[in-house]
Amino acid sequence: MAGRGRPPKPSAIKVLEGNPGKRPLNKKEPKPKKVAPKCPSWLLPDAKKEWKRLSKELEAMGLLTQVDMAAFAGYCQAYARWKEAEMDLSLKQVQVTSNKFLKYRFQLKA
Repeated sequence: MAGRGRPPKPSAIKVLEGNPGKRPLNKKEPKPKKVAPKCPSWLLPDAKKEWKRLSKELEAMGLLTQVDMAAFAGYCQAYARWKEAEMDLSLKQVQVTSNKFLKYRFQLKA
């Protein structure tokens, strides 16, 4: 059987919104330490660079915690793959034919 109603908003979001309902905030809500997790060794090299670039800033703002490791690693890995795909496509000229197939013409840009 499904739960009733919306799930409760985290207290941090209520504070940012100015606590519009004026109800008491949950004092027992779990609060993860605001310390950036270590960079996973399995990330691609460009993903590791993105991790190092953003983790310091996000940690300083209090937005990155140990709990966010998997989601942040997923973002960094997706960024690295996107960058690799963009580099790959910049070396090729892609055309979409009338039957919706991709046609590649390899052509190096100067």
